[in-house]
Order: sequence, then structure tokens, then C-alpha cells
Amino acid sequence: MGALRWWTRQSARCDNAAEVPSLEGAVLRGVKTVLRPIEETDLALLWKWENDSELTYYLNADRHRTMSMDEVNRRYRQIRGDPTMELFIIETQHGERIGMLGYDNLSLERRSCRVYIGIGEKGYWSHGYGSDAMRALLSHHFTELQLERVYLSVYDFNDRAIASYRKCGYRVDGVRRNVALVDGQWCDSIEMSVNATDFQRQNHRVASAATESHD
Repeated sequence: MGALRWWTRQSARCDNAAEVPSLEGAVLRGVKTVLRPIEETDLALLWKWENDSELTYYLNADRHRTMSMDEVNRRYRQIRGDPTMELFIIETQHGERIGMLGYDNLSLERRSCRVYIGIGEKGYWSHGYGSDAMRALLSHHFTELQLERVYLSVYDFNDRAIASYRKCGYRVDGVRRNVALVDGQWCDSIEMSVNATDFQRQNHRVASAATESHD
């Protein structure tokens, strides 16, 4: 699963950077996952994920695109130096590192940000870890940061990711057509977002369904 590849686009540093509370060292907890800010010791694993052809196909619509270790280090320094962006490592409750989830373009003035996610360990695909991690991040953004809108982009062939985002309350805002040529076929970018009200409503549905299943 995944949204458009982390770090693909250069993010403009927001003019409210001084007002953004730092999340460095913050740990966010879901039901199945723990999110912690990236550390230098994680970079070798991120490099491995960035050079996995199946993962980059879903994240970047390109099986052949690679990232050098120098570029991984440079991007890490960029994230550490800009309070309007953060990258979390997704861990299981047992401490196994399975993916990454980040945000950029954070603006407290507009009360919004963009997010991106990738589960790098494919044995954890389709088991709810990505959805759980996304809900943990959205809960923090909507309650602690009091954002109003969180948005992302996903390629139209990534059905698993789209279904996961819908479970978190995301809705389709629009489509950017023919953004990438994959295996001789043009694909579209699906633009999705979720606001605070829709997230709370979806969380209530999920909680109600869980309660009913145990009755």
C-alpha cells in the first residue's frame, strides 16, 4: 500500500515554521502500531525499501527508480531541519520496523498538511497495519494540532491503498489524469483528503462495528 512516494517532491518551507510545534521525539500509538520519528539508524532500512521494485511501483509508479544512500542521508537532514515536515517509522507493538509514514507542507495557518505512507515489509500488507498507523497520525493531527484537513495522492492502480484510505475517512477530491506511464499504460493520480469531522465520524463507525462484532 502507499501514497505517492515520500520525498518525491521538494516541499516549500512554510512561512509559519516558527509556530509549528516540534514532534521530534514524540511517539504516536495506534492499536497495532507505534509511530516514532525517524533516526539515523533507520536510514539503511529506508534505503532498502526505496530500492525495492515492487514498493516503488506502488509509491512512485516506477519499478526502476532508485535512491542512493547519499540522497537518503540528504533527505534525512532536510526533515530534521524543517519543523513543517516529519517522517515516522511504523513499528509493530513488538518493535519490528515495517514501514514509514510522514507529512510535509504543514501549515497551522491553513490548518492542513500532506501525508504519505509506505509499508516496506510486504509480509504486513493487507493486515491493517497501514490503516492503523494512518489513524494514529490523523488522531494526533486533528486533536493535538487541531488541523482541519489532511490530504494525499495515490495512483489509480493502487486499489489496496485507496481502500485503506477510505477506511480512515478519506474522500476523493479529484483526479489528475495521465500523470505517469506504467507498462505502456497511462495512470492517474487520485487526490484524496479527510477533514476532522469525517475522521471522527469514520472512527465512530469503526468503534461501533468492533463493539457489535464482540456482542
